Amino acid sequence: MRKATEKRDLADAAADAIARLVTAAAEDPDFRRRLLFVVRLPAFHRASVIATAVQEMRLKGEDAADILAFAALADDAAAARLQSELDARP
Repeated sequence: MRKATEKRDLADAAADAIARLVTAAAEDPDFRRRLLFVVRLPAFHRASVIATAVQEMRLKGEDAADILAFAALADDAAAARLQSELDARP
């Protein structure tokens, strides 16, 4: 039962992260363009870019929710979902 709850919590967190990024991308076309670039990268390259960006975000003291939202894109399903959301909103 606990594992099911943890999976649901992770799914909810991923959905929140995607929604946060979609909102930010709608407000900033340059950010949208950069997000699309990242999510379209092959998984290995995407993970590397995200790890570097997350480290830089932490060093700059950026908001933890923003860091978690971006870090979620290391997951293939989250990246695909974000790409789908962004492609649906030109």
